[in-house]
Amino acid sequence: MNPNIILKTTCMRAGYRCVRVGCYVIEEHRHIMQKHLGRLLEKWEQVHHINGNILDNRIENLTLTSKKDHWVITRLEKEVTRLREENRKLNEGLRKQEKQRDS
Repeated sequence: MNPNIILKTTCMRAGYRCVRVGCYVIEEHRHIMQKHLGRLLEKWEQVHHINGNILDNRIENLTLTSKKDHWVITRLEKEVTRLREENRKLNEGLRKQEKQRDS
């Protein structure tokens, strides 16, 4: 059996789609990155979903990082999301104040 042939999606693991490749089950995004690189991934290598959607396994949405860098990227993305939401709420409050002042 050709180990590069995906037989089918077999399961979901922590929200990630898994596939059977040969006799192994692997997370689909890791398999796609391995095919793209033409080699197996090292244990310290992580595949990051750029847009945050862990089911979007298009190669243009995947980037290779170290475990440490992946942790930093993920924390920064969460902080950016939190700050955007805080900014949205502050702007909403300012608009309400302006409406009250103008009435």
